[in-house]
Amino acid sequence: MKKFLLGSIAFFLFSISVSILQTSCDKDADADPNTTNGVTQMNKIVYMIPNLENNYEIWTANYDGTNQTRVNLSMPSGFGVFPYSNGPRVSPDGQKMFFTGFRKTPHQVYFFSSNIDGSNVIALFEVGPENDRHGALGDAF
Repeated sequence: MKKFLLGSIAFFLFSISVSILQTSCDKDADADPNTTNGVTQMNKIVYMIPNLENNYEIWTANYDGTNQTRVNLSMPSGFGVFPYSNGPRVSPDGQKMFFTGFRKTPHQVYFFSSNIDGSNVIALFEVGPENDRHGALGDAF
């Protein structure tokens, strides 16, 4: 009878410890479908189009084409968005944008960064003279 009583107590304690473990582990992982590796996906596309003056502008839109918005770039004087590039890129967190720009005189091509709203435009580095060579942006990560 003593072994039965000790066995019952051991089983009871084991059951309690398993119950505590079960309740402490959260099985419901509320994963955000727009988050990958801790980075929130913006569900936006970024593209370039020419305006009426034949200068190029950067625009954003939702994946379904709604909410088309022109990015108000504050480009330095004498610079424009370079039309012969592979388009702008957005950082994984959706906060920064990278694009190719050019100086009209003398002809030089640069990579730029800015905030996604077009503010804080910074010339990162010169890629090369416009008619000689120009770089193509890869991914931003």
